Amino acid sequence: CSGNNHHERLLQQQDMLLNQNSQLENARKVLEETEQVALEIGTELAHNRETIESAHGRVRSVAGLTGRAKRILTSMSHRQTQQKMILYGLAVG
Repeated sequence: CSGNNHHERLLQQQDMLLNQNSQLENARKVLEETEQVALEIGTELAHNRETIESAHGRVRSVAGLTGRAKRILTSMSHRQTQQKMILYGLAVG
C-alpha cells in the first residue's frame, strides 16, 4: 500500500514538473515573440523618424520658397505701381 502511495506521489510530482516545464517553455516562447515584436517596432519607429525628418526638411524648403515668392510678388507689385505712376505722369504732363 505504502509503495503504491509513494509511486503515485512520484507520478504526480513528475506530472507537475512536466506541466511546469511546459509553462516555462510557453513563457520563453512568448518572451521571444515579444522581443521580436519590440525589435520590429523599433525598426519601424526609426523608419518613421527618417520619413518625418525628410518631410520636415521639405516643409522648410517650401516655406523658404514661399517667402521668396512673396517677396518677388511684392517687388513686382511695387514696380507695377511705379510704372502706372510714370504713365499717369506722362499722360497728365
